[in-house]
Amino acid sequence: MTADSVEPIGYVDENENFSSKITVTESTSNLPTPEAWSVSQFLCATSNHFKSIAPFTVYGEISELKEHAHLYFKLKDEHDGSTVDCVMWESGARRLYFRPKIGDRVEVVGRLSLYTKNGAFKFNIIRMRRLGLGTILEKLQFLKNKLEEQGFFSREKRKIPSFVNTVGVITSLEGKAIRDIVTTINHRNNGVHIVIYNALVQGENARKSLVDAISFANEHAYCDVLIIGRGGGSVEDLMAFSDEEVVKAVALSSIPIISAVGHETDQMLTDYAADVRAATPTRAAEFVTAVTKNEIYALLEKKREELTDAILQHYDLLCFHFDKVLKSFKAHDPSLFVDKHSERLSFLMMRSYKAVEGYLYRYTIDLNDMKTRLLSSEPLQMIVHYDVRLRDKVLKLNSAIDGIFNKSLLRLNFSARLGYLDSLIISLQTVYMQRLRNLVLRLEKLDFNEKHKALYTKSLVLISKLEGLNPLNILKRGYTITFDENGQIMDESRLAENTLMITRFSGCETTSRIVDVKKLTVENSNSK
Repeated sequence: MTADSVEPIGYVDENENFSSKITVTESTSNLPTPEAWSVSQFLCATSNHFKSIAPFTVYGEISELKEHAHLYFKLKDEHDGSTVDCVMWESGARRLYFRPKIGDRVEVVGRLSLYTKNGAFKFNIIRMRRLGLGTILEKLQFLKNKLEEQGFFSREKRKIPSFVNTVGVITSLEGKAIRDIVTTINHRNNGVHIVIYNALVQGENARKSLVDAISFANEHAYCDVLIIGRGGGSVEDLMAFSDEEVVKAVALSSIPIISAVGHETDQMLTDYAADVRAATPTRAAEFVTAVTKNEIYALLEKKREELTDAILQHYDLLCFHFDKVLKSFKAHDPSLFVDKHSERLSFLMMRSYKAVEGYLYRYTIDLNDMKTRLLSSEPLQMIVHYDVRLRDKVLKLNSAIDGIFNKSLLRLNFSARLGYLDSLIISLQTVYMQRLRNLVLRLEKLDFNEKHKALYTKSLVLISKLEGLNPLNILKRGYTITFDENGQIMDESRLAENTLMITRFSGCETTSRIVDVKKLTVENSNSK
């Protein structure tokens, strides 16, 4: 048997002894039996078998939904909780008339598939429809479009009054919504009067009951605003609030209406027709009590303070008029003449005081100016001034002395001085030799041989004297000059071990390092 020719697999009766169907054989070979399939062959054969089976129609509840470009979810049995992994590709998901969500009861049509890479079993969905709610939602969408075209949703919304005196509640006395609304209103502002219009909120008779309650409330016009709604429930339970007659009654109401049906995610057609949509009945109660009891008390306190301020202002105005009348009676009082001259006298005395204060102020300024001028001529100030100038002169003098000292050091530098004398002697030799040649030429012209000899002898004497004055000739007699590595002449105060020395002879220079220094006394030097 091969993987391409698959035979139907038989079933084993659960009542039979399954162990008797198995024959255990021992194999001495490491190779699989000829009938055995590889994993890949098995998965491919199973996948081909699934593809040959006709599509299945299955219903159940959506769970573990993941929405990407495709839909991945589990289809769960409502009774025993059995699940199957499902996938609906993007091409099929785009054709859905509704958006699937977890908990929806749906009927799907699809084929079985097997992913051969990991052996994962999937149910590929081709079509899907919602059970029970699909037809209802389609009807609601059709009715919504119809009422929207007729203008019931696009009409101008009426504003809910900031301060509500009486609120009408259209709901069932047996529901939880009425308790939430009454409790919230009494907690926030127990001064708001509540009128309850008992009505059915679900069932066949709910439509007529809600319409009659809205008509009754508008007929008597007791309320500033109406709340119509109920607590949460299934879509079927909330259908009364999407009835066409109820929606029209809400839209045509002369009293502003707040729609508060179900939970925040529930939206009925009365939400679009009402003037305000509240997510919950509790939220609707908060709308009508936008002004709370505490805010009213605060407003009354503010008005009380404003009234008190107005009374005090009126009292002040009356006192002002009374004072004005009283002054008119006192206008002819004899004491006014005395008071007038007393005021004149006080004014003149005040001017006198101010004049004296002005003179004293000017004299004080002049005195301070004189003190400043006197301080500028004080000997101590002059001493300080001249001390500063003296210090400046001393600094300049020190700078000049340093310059002269540096020049003197340069002149006393033996090496520099030696070079200078050498160049001077050479220049003098050149001058005298030139003069000698001139004299010789003159003598030759004059033919004074004796005089020439005398001058020549004299020149030789001068040259020998100059040669004796040349410091370099001292070196020819065995003397030397010692410099440090910087070219400065060494003296005994600078001699130390490992010091580098440069010794100049008459015809060469040597470099040496001091190994030991011994000081000589006068006697030792003489004995040597």
